[in-house]
Amino acid sequence: MAISGIVLLIACANVANLMLARGVSREREVAISIALGSSKGRLVRQLLTESLLVSSVGTTLGVLFARWGVPLLVRFLDVFLALAPDARVLAFNAGVATVTGLLAPALPARVSNRSKR
Repeated sequence: MAISGIVLLIACANVANLMLARGVSREREVAISIALGSSKGRLVRQLLTESLLVSSVGTTLGVLFARWGVPLLVRFLDVFLALAPDARVLAFNAGVATVTGLLAPALPARVSNRSKR
């Protein structure tokens, strides 16, 4: 479980960095939306929704890959191993992905709110 968690945290850090870069590159879009009258709360909700959608799709694909990929890998390697995805590991991964999905847009939202005052 520890190895799975470490790999997941590394992957989540990479995704969070990509989302932060994406948020910084969207500063002009956010500025235009604010100039057109969008509230900051609405923009934050939009960023959170997009981020949670990306993290939930990634989590779903990861769970599906773990469910179907592990038996395929065992057959490919021609070894007898009793490997199966553990429900606790999958739940932990889903939780970490959700937290990452919530925290990734937080910094760009704070930066955009701070710079527009």
